[in-house]
Amino acid sequence: MQPDCLHIDLGQPSRWWLDEVTRLDEQASGFAGAALRASNHRRLVIAACLSQERFARELRDPNKADLIETLLTCRHKHLLKDAFGSCPPGFRGAVRRLTSLSLDRSAFTRLYRIFSQAEMRSAARTLMQCKSLVPRTIELCVKLPTSFRRPRLLKKYVGADHEELLTILSMAKVFRPELTEGDLRSYSKWLASKGSVPKLLHRLIGKASLPPDPVGVSGELRHVQTVEELKRVGRQFRNCVGTLVIDAVAGKSHFYVGEIGAERVIAHVQQLGGRSNFVLSHLESPKGEQLSRKADQMIEAAFHRKGVQRLAGQAPQDPWWIIERVFRSLEVEALIDEALLTEWGNSGVPELC
Repeated sequence: MQPDCLHIDLGQPSRWWLDEVTRLDEQASGFAGAALRASNHRRLVIAACLSQERFARELRDPNKADLIETLLTCRHKHLLKDAFGSCPPGFRGAVRRLTSLSLDRSAFTRLYRIFSQAEMRSAARTLMQCKSLVPRTIELCVKLPTSFRRPRLLKKYVGADHEELLTILSMAKVFRPELTEGDLRSYSKWLASKGSVPKLLHRLIGKASLPPDPVGVSGELRHVQTVEELKRVGRQFRNCVGTLVIDAVAGKSHFYVGEIGAERVIAHVQQLGGRSNFVLSHLESPKGEQLSRKADQMIEAAFHRKGVQRLAGQAPQDPWWIIERVFRSLEVEALIDEALLTEWGNSGVPELC
């Protein structure tokens, strides 16, 4: 038998719970005191039962005052069955593992639905493995994809990374449509044990294919097709195109590489306004050097024939902003670490002034 939720302090009860208990005490003197002195599990079961309006209304009936006593003496499972209509497997244990009485009435109904509905079976199994439950844990479990419902992951990300994690997972199939359930389970296991949200995003993005060429420029220029290739091009040209990975994955930026005579070139085409409106925003040779006038004009003319004008523009900030922010956070951290290691060399960490 498990301990009574580790005898934790359930905190101040909700106002609605106190109101219901006080109202019942008027019919059955001493009930309120007994309810407040009851075990954690008993008080949580009483709260769950009283959260159901039909059951609470029946207890208020003066002709059924004897039923109030059952809240203090009846078996928990029977009380929950009377209040909710059934007590599905795992529901009683989930109520016992709640860590607070300051819950709104609907919280118990939402918990009951998780354990009573077939489509929520995965969430129910995960919650059954959690040692304690708070509303945010339950909410996160329901919102997570099935393959990411792990007790350790819920405990780890129920706080600050909650929104970021959900956003990244909801968009994972957008930039990695080839991912299988097996792939997602592997990512989930890694994330729950030693991974982080920024590192998860880098792993997902790092193997992503880029959206197809929207312009159709042929000849000397070739459309960059994967994130790996884009980063490789950035290293070869020694420029910052590698920092525009998220724009490229989102289809806001497209890159073309090739040779015009003896000159190597990279062209940056950017989305401006509508989904089919693109502009040629930048042309560059390795190390940021300027192209010859002839090569510059040839490339501009090639894009012009495809309806792409040479005009700098800025793509709109749509739902990809969270993806970009999380991705950049780890990228910047890595750049700082690399710069410091280069500066320090083998001399060790310098003393702080």
